[in-house]
Amino acid sequence: MDGVQQIARAYWDAEESRDIGRILEHFLPDATWTGPGRVARGHDELRAFYDESIADYPGLEVRIRGWYGSHVKAALEWCASFTDVRGGAHQLHGTNLIECREGRIASLTTYFDPAELDVVLGSPHEPH
Repeated sequence: MDGVQQIARAYWDAEESRDIGRILEHFLPDATWTGPGRVARGHDELRAFYDESIADYPGLEVRIRGWYGSHVKAALEWCASFTDVRGGAHQLHGTNLIECREGRIASLTTYFDPAELDVVLGSPHEPH
């Protein structure tokens, strides 16, 4: 796997499995994940983030709608289908900026509207 698109697809396959060990294999030990209202640095913080995500949404399917960039840094447009703990299905759309080194994710910045998931969790998010 040498390009961001292939690395991202493998990462999303791991994320869909909801297996934290598989997910973390796609990140460098010092990787940074940034999203609306949250930053996770390194495997310990990434593990905490994914623990919460998996607890709230045990089901996930991600489709890549397009990608733009190089083999080391790219923007990927995606659509995700989440299944919440009550079995409800929810759609989320966004874009990830991913930078890779050594065949793994060095940084991932995700852009999406957190209000799309508020219906499920009932948690208010401040605009970013």
